[in-house]
This record gives sequence, structure tokens and C-alpha cells, in this order.
Amino acid sequence: MKALRWTLLVALLLHLPMLFSGAYMDDFVHRAALASDEPMGQMGPMALFDFGSLEDYERGPEEPGARMPWFSGEGWRVRFLRPLASLELSAAQALLPDSEMPRHALGLMLLLGLLLAVRRLFQDLGLSARALAIATAVVAFSDAAVLPVGWAANRSTLWVLLFTVLAVNQASRGRGMLALGLCVLATLFKESGLLAFPLVCARLYGIGGGERQAQVLRTAIIAAALVVGYLGHYLWAGYGTNCLFYAAPWSTPLRYGLRLFTLVGVGVPSLAGPVPVDLAGLFPMLGALMAVF
Repeated sequence: MKALRWTLLVALLLHLPMLFSGAYMDDFVHRAALASDEPMGQMGPMALFDFGSLEDYERGPEEPGARMPWFSGEGWRVRFLRPLASLELSAAQALLPDSEMPRHALGLMLLLGLLLAVRRLFQDLGLSARALAIATAVVAFSDAAVLPVGWAANRSTLWVLLFTVLAVNQASRGRGMLALGLCVLATLFKESGLLAFPLVCARLYGIGGGERQAQVLRTAIIAAALVVGYLGHYLWAGYGTNCLFYAAPWSTPLRYGLRLFTLVGVGVPSLAGPVPVDLAGLFPMLGALMAVF
């Protein structure tokens, strides 16, 4: 317990400067969308990450800044389905319209809650006291949390991680339906929450044994139905991306596969190494070299 307290304290101190980081990139877009009387793409209080398509902006007002740049591709589209993340940002805008520090404080609290949930997960996996302390410290001191803590538009990453870990923790206790409910919440914060479903099923299978085979099968069937339903709605409603920065598996599979390879190759070593994984996104060629070496 003493090691945990020191880990949480050092993690808090490391991320404390993010309280003063202010707004960044998409934060300004979200504020403009919430304050504007004119539509901006498909954006709204429950759809702040649905930036729409090029056609949406062509039909918009003629005001400066209301149109996409001239070099935008004809098929440009960036539409994400993140209603809970949008609702959280909309509530923050309504309650704290001119204050950044409390919003970043929420990111800090989410990080500390995530670390507590991660530690419980490691305990359930049976790690020794020393391994438990080291594993928790590796997650706590990773630079991967810098952007989610200090960038309001990226705070959904902390929410999805928190609900995913909580879901696996509930699966460790055999609470399959509660775990699936947490998976749904994770997915409504960000698309990456879909990964929570197979993790929950794998954890239930790992602890199940023969006597819980029926429960594992039932949970897996419900999880598969939820994932298929979500993806079906996602594609039917026109969500997804078509741009250079965001690669989608169904529109640009080759680029998506290359970036996935880079993320897997760079992401895991970056937890314990000095090179941040964000460099792979900012400099794609550097990311490929990092993945190889």
C-alpha cells in the first residue's frame, strides 16, 4: 500500500503541469460548435466528434473559417460516434465556459482512478507484491497519459481505458453482464472501447473452468451481438473517416494496417522506453523505423 501511495503521488506531480496547459486544437472547434447558431458539419452537444463531410461545409455559411481549405479532398469525411464523450465536453462547456484548470483537474482524477483500477486488475492476475508495484509504476509514469490529461478533446481516452479496465475487473469476479454494460459505456466514449468486449470474454474464459462454460458462452454471444450491432449502425449511419490523418480499415485498409503495425511495434516498448509513441503519429516514416528496430 505504501508503494501505491508513492506511485500515485509521483504520477500526480508529473502530470500537475498539465493543469496550466489551456485549450488545444479540437478544443477550440468544439467550443465554436457549441457557441455557434450555424451548423458546423454534423456537430452538436451529443456529436462533437462528428465533423461531417466536405459536402456539409459546402452547404454551410459563407463566413471566413466556415469552409474547408481549398486543398481538401473531394471525399473528405471525419465522423466519429462518441456521444458520451461529447456529452461530457458539452456539460463542461456549460458549467465552466471560461476555465480550463478544472477540466484538466478532471483528467488528473480520471488518471488516478485508472491507476487504482489497473492495480486491482494486476492483483486479480496474481502478480507478486514487487511485480505489482513495478507494473503499476510503469503505467503511472508512461508519457502516454500526457495528451489525455492535458487535452480536453482527448480525455475520452482516459474514460474508455477506465471503463475497459473496470469491465475486466468485473469479469474477474464472474459478473459477465455488469462487465458487458461497462464495455458499452467504454464504446460510447470512443470506438476503441470495442476492444473491451473480447478482453472481458477472454477473462471470463480464463477464470471460468468447466463449471462456468455456459456463462462464458452466453456472455460471448451477447458480446458478439453488441459488437455486430454497433458496427452495423456505425457503417449504416455513415460514420468513419476518409482522410490522410485518420485511416479506416474499410476505406484505406493498407494505410490502416501499416499504422496498426507501427502502433503495436512502438506502443508496447514506449511504456518502458524514453521515446513517446506520439512521434510515430507525427512522423510516419520515423514510426515505421521505430517499429522495425
